[in-house]
Parts: sequence; structure tokens; C-alpha cells
Amino acid sequence: DEELGWISPEKFIPIAEKNGLIMEMGDMILKKVCKFIRDYSIADTDIEYIEINISPVQLTQLDFATRVIKILENYGVKPEQINFEITETASLGTMAVLNDNIGRLVDYGISFSLDDYGSGHSNIDYINHMPFKIIKIDKCIIWDAFKNEKAGITLEYTIGMLNALKLLIVAEGVETEEMRDKLENIGCHYMQGWYYSKAVPDTEFMELISSTPQ
Repeated sequence: DEELGWISPEKFIPIAEKNGLIMEMGDMILKKVCKFIRDYSIADTDIEYIEINISPVQLTQLDFATRVIKILENYGVKPEQINFEITETASLGTMAVLNDNIGRLVDYGISFSLDDYGSGHSNIDYINHMPFKIIKIDKCIIWDAFKNEKAGITLEYTIGMLNALKLLIVAEGVETEEMRDKLENIGCHYMQGWYYSKAVPDTEFMELISSTPQ
């Protein structure tokens, strides 16, 4: 913003959730992703799916699943090409509408990830009651494990538990080869972080994946 400068999503997302703009933003973001998948023929690459952050507030809207399905169909995007990330910082509860939306989308073929695992509250409750396919471990947990022996032990046992539950694990905030190797050795399936790339525009992203050895 010209007056306020850089505004973190941690600031503007809660505001959008309170004033209702999160629904409009969510639809816009989903349309942009679907357009990207269609225009760049992502189905012809090795990319299995694109992850999209969604707010629990969106999931409590009666027509959320219907709108999502309609957008995907309009752009010719297959449901398995989309993965929704939900943060654990807000309590999902057991609302019937929310559960119905998630159930409909899972049945349709869209998968769900729990984002920033370990950073909020009720994380075990999330895992026990929500149909997550992927658990993304928060970067602060990852970084702490490389500086603190107790945190390292906690991370190893957490990864062991998630593997026992047959969940896929993504380690966030991976910045060095040492971190990558250690996390792989203790059972992480996927890595995310600046060791691989910072966030880049769509055209640069396509150049990046086309030049990366598979």
C-alpha cells in the first residue's frame, strides 16, 4: 500500500474474515489458480496439485462447496489438481455446515492439508477429526529443532506419530542442505522453503520447474 507499505497476511486476513471480504477474496484466488492451471497446462507437467489457503470462515458458508465445484468446472480443472490448506489458528469446532462442505469437497476429489501444524491450538483434535491428507509442520517448529535438543526430540516423535497415522508430512522453512537431509532421514516426505526457491511469479515458476531435474 502506498501509505502503509507492506501489509502482512497475518494482519489483513483476520480483518477480511471479520468484515466478510474473505469470501470474495477466496473466490478470486481460486479463480486465479484455476486459470493458471488451465492456461499453463499444468496437467502436462509433473505438478500433481496446487495448494490454496482457505479460511475456516469460508467453510462455514452454506454454498461454499457448490461455488468451488462450479469454479473448477468452469475452468476445466480436475478436483485432484487442487489441495486446500487450513490453518489451525482458528477453532473449527463441529459445525454441521463446515463438516458438510469438507465432506462434499473430499467426495468430489479435492484433498485437504493442515497448515502450520504446531503453531496454534487444538492440533491433535484437528488430526483426529478432520480428513486431512497432508500435515505441514510450521517453520518455527522446524527451526527450533535445529537449535534446541528438546525441540529436536519433540519433532522426531511428532513425525513418527504422523507417519504412524499414514499422513503425508511437509516440512516448512527448509533453508539448507543440512536441514533437508536431516528432515528426510527422520521421516518427512516433502520439503518447502528457500533452499528450493522463494515465492516467484507464474512465468518464472514455469521456467523454474522446466529447468529443474526430475
